[in-house]
Amino acid sequence: MPRPPVLSSATAPWKGIRVEAYKGGPFEIDDEAPLWHHIVVQLSEATSFEWREGDRTGRTYVPPWNVGVFPAFRPITMHNRDTREFIFLAIEPEFLRRAAHDMTHLDQLELAHRPINDDPLVRGLALALKAELEAGCPGGRWYGESLASALAVHLVRRYSVSDGANAETTAEPVEKDGSGLGRNRLREALDYIHDHLSEELPLEQLARATGLSAYHFARLFKRSTGFAPHQYLIRRRVERARELLVSTDDGISEIAVLSGFCDQSHLTTHFKRVYGVTPRVFVQEFAQRPRTVEA
Repeated sequence: MPRPPVLSSATAPWKGIRVEAYKGGPFEIDDEAPLWHHIVVQLSEATSFEWREGDRTGRTYVPPWNVGVFPAFRPITMHNRDTREFIFLAIEPEFLRRAAHDMTHLDQLELAHRPINDDPLVRGLALALKAELEAGCPGGRWYGESLASALAVHLVRRYSVSDGANAETTAEPVEKDGSGLGRNRLREALDYIHDHLSEELPLEQLARATGLSAYHFARLFKRSTGFAPHQYLIRRRVERARELLVSTDDGISEIAVLSGFCDQSHLTTHFKRVYGVTPRVFVQEFAQRPRTVEA
C-alpha cells in the first residue's frame, strides 16, 4: 500500500494472509502487479477511483461496505483523492490453493477481477480479522488462519474463473455418515495436538495430518468435538498449565512457555477465562503444596 496502515497484522502469528486497516487519504498505484491476491473492503463511507487498463480508462464509484477483488499478477493502475476508511487483505496464492485443494484438482487457480461486489461474508470475515488484531490476537495462529481459510474457500467458490472450480458442484470430503471427522481421524488429530502442545502448531499442519484442507478440517473437527480447533488447542494448553501448576515447582512464566503460550500474560488471560481465577491466585489458593509464584 502507498501509505502506512493504522493497524497491521505484520507481527501477528498468521501465515499466508496480511490484514491492514487504513484511514482516509490519497491513494495511487501505477501499473503494479501484486504477487498476492488483494481484497479491499470499503467501510461506512463511499468513495470513487480513477483507473486505467491498457488503453481503457474510467472512473468507478465504490459504495459503502463494498468488497473489491483484485487477483495476483494482474497489473493495477488506480488513483484516488480520498479513499475513506477501508480494510485491506492480501492472500498468498499458495495459501488459496491449499485451502481449496479438496474442492478442485486444477493445477492453477485464477480469481476474477471484480472491483464492485456486495459480499456480506467477505465483509464479515474482514471485520472479524480486524477485531482479532485490535484485541491483540488472543485466539492465536489457528483462529486467524481459520478465518483466512474460510475466506479463501469462499473466494474460490464465488470468484474463480477456472472451469470446474465451483465448489457448489463438488462434494466435500466428509465422512460417510456426515457426522464429522470419524473416530480414526479424530483420534489422529487429538493425538497430534497432544504431542505438539508446546510447539507452534499451524492449523494447516494439523489438517494435513488428517488428509484434509484447513477449511474442511476445521468444520469437521468442530462437528466432532463441539470446539473450533483453536478453541480446543487453547483449552488443552490451559489444562496442561493447570497440571503443571499442581505437579511442579516451576514458575508461572516457565509453565506458560511449556504449555504453548507466548508468555505469562497470554496464559493468564485464557486461564482466567476457563477457571475464573489467574494462575497466581490458583497457586495461592488451590494448589496442594507450596510452589514458586512470580509477581
